[in-house]
Amino acid sequence: MFLGLLGGNLSTAHLYSSAGSLGYVAVFATSGIIYCVSFVYALYLPESLQRVETAKRGIHWSLIKELFNASFLKQPGSGRIIVFLIIIVLSAYIIIIEGDFSVLFLYTKVKYNWTIYEYSMFSSYGLLLSTVGMLVGLWLLSRLLQIPSALLAMLGFLSKMMSSLIFAFAPSPWYLYLAIGVGVIGGISGPLCRAILSTTVPSNEIGKVFSIISSLESLTPLVASPLYTLVYNKTLHTFPGACFILSAGLFFIDSLILGVVYTIQRFFSAEPQYTALIELPGTYPVASLNI
Repeated sequence: MFLGLLGGNLSTAHLYSSAGSLGYVAVFATSGIIYCVSFVYALYLPESLQRVETAKRGIHWSLIKELFNASFLKQPGSGRIIVFLIIIVLSAYIIIIEGDFSVLFLYTKVKYNWTIYEYSMFSSYGLLLSTVGMLVGLWLLSRLLQIPSALLAMLGFLSKMMSSLIFAFAPSPWYLYLAIGVGVIGGISGPLCRAILSTTVPSNEIGKVFSIISSLESLTPLVASPLYTLVYNKTLHTFPGACFILSAGLFFIDSLILGVVYTIQRFFSAEPQYTALIELPGTYPVASLNI
């Protein structure tokens, strides 16, 4: 995903500038072609599930109820609380990502008069550094130093909070690059939160919990974009970085919640935890049991 985002950022600016009067038409036409190729490719992918049970068409409310029960009711002891808290953390995280994405270009254009090319280069730099930080962070901090996953995810959110504060008060463009460097390990928080879930939930229930999370992630843009756009429009002429103060506040809340998760796991959780595997490129799966 990160490689695809990086390739898209690097190619879009060049495509936009070299297409002459076509501009956005060339960019979105290229995206449409790639979607068509992906669709055709997906048609010929072999189905991994060889035997599919037939059922009546329509909405199966019993299955929807089972998803919510698996996520919020079935977990023994403190596992139920941990699952609920991690779902809140991941939902808030997606709100921040979607919200920042909706206003970041407008912010750089208004405050620093950036062009689409300058913004694309900056965005590509951020993606590349975040990818490196995530891989190195998972390998060094989680595997070698064996820092507990909840504590490490909390550290990642705190680094993103500092990054958002620098974005909000940046007096010149180079501070934005500094902010990316400060939040370099922030990308590990999302995978580690999912790892916490996989060690809290039995293997036959993980798919149900992740389905709930995916559903919430698909709904968060309905909240994030209007919220951040409203804050940006209300503060545009007084303090255009206010939306990043909002992000910093949400990151801080996420870090506090993960502190609660770590405390529960450390002092109040007596149930045996399940094994979570974090795969790093070029390595064997790495067990993350220290949470």
